[in-house]
Amino acid sequence: MDFIELLARQPEGLTLAGLTDGLKIPKNTVFRIASTLTLRGYVERDEEGKSYRISRKMLALGHTALGGDRLLQVAAPVLISLRNITGETA
Repeated sequence: MDFIELLARQPEGLTLAGLTDGLKIPKNTVFRIASTLTLRGYVERDEEGKSYRISRKMLALGHTALGGDRLLQVAAPVLISLRNITGETA
C-alpha cells in the first residue's frame, strides 16, 4: 500500500529510483512490486520517461468502494426531475 500511496502523491509518476528512494526498500523489491502491479493493470509504465503512475483501474476500485452503480441508481430520479423542471441537460 505504501507503493500505491507514494504514486498517488506523484501524479506525474516516479521512476524506479524515485520509488526506491521514497519507499526505502531494496530496488529489486520495488521492481517486483511495480512489475506485478503493472501486469495486473493497477500501474502504468511510461516507456519514454521510464516512470510509473497509477492507472485508471484504481479509479474503478474507488468507484466500487463508494457504492459505484448504486450511487447512479439513487441519483438518476433526482437528475431526471431536475432535467424536467429546468429543461436543461442533467
